[in-house]
Amino acid sequence: MNHERATDEVGSSVKFTFYGTKARAYGTLDKKSGGSFDVFVDNEYVESMTLRWGGPMSKLYQTGLLPEGRHILELKAAVFRENSNAAIDAFAFESPANEIRD
Repeated sequence: MNHERATDEVGSSVKFTFYGTKARAYGTLDKKSGGSFDVFVDNEYVESMTLRWGGPMSKLYQTGLLPEGRHILELKAAVFRENSNAAIDAFAFESPANEIRD
């Protein structure tokens, strides 16, 4: 929250370790400067995502429902267009005691 970090280096990554059933990553979506991330959950590739539409503190990614326990959400910078970057600002997680509501 207001501590956004950006990269333009392919292979840079950020990991969020949490104990729960679901996690979200927030950051900046910008059609001019959007990059893409490969998403990993518990060290398993899930999908690639491109950051293009939205604005500051947009929901970038949300995991599916996971079994309750310790998990790792990793976003790894994959592709950048000219003069683009990828930015992450915050994470949130859900557990039985901390449910995320849309």
